Amino acid sequence: MANKLFVFLEQRDGIIKKSSFEAASAAVSLAKQLNIQADGVLVGSDATNLDDVKTVGLNKIVFVKNNDLALYSPTAYRDLVVAEIKESSPAIVLFSNTSLGKDLAPRVSVKLNSGCLMDCTSIEFTDGKLIATRPVYAGKSFIKTKITSEGKIFTLRP
Repeated sequence: MANKLFVFLEQRDGIIKKSSFEAASAAVSLAKQLNIQADGVLVGSDATNLDDVKTVGLNKIVFVKNNDLALYSPTAYRDLVVAEIKESSPAIVLFSNTSLGKDLAPRVSVKLNSGCLMDCTSIEFTDGKLIATRPVYAGKSFIKTKITSEGKIFTLRP
């Protein structure tokens, strides 16, 4: 397994969203279980509360800053996130299960030929495997599942 995981930090109007703080906390917790480092990647034109997310415990945050990225662009965001992932080679990438995360995570997954599990409520490291819990049957039940591909992408329910 690679020595790091990435968490995508989502911003809107230059403010990192609360759901990204939750995903970053989950990433740091999972990284501690796996004894690897957790890094963040942020795409946008500004992030006024970037210092606040640093307190969560991420090792570093890569901020791809460009005024043309103030609004979400599926292709541009996908290409920039894929480029960062290819450069750093994390084994695990986490997204918030927001509208943006539900759109971006599968796009990144396809480009990287990685497995993708959506709407996870938790991810745990058990018996040498990453096991994700996610709802089924309109939330009436939960299943535990895993990704068998080398690259793993998860969206976490806020």
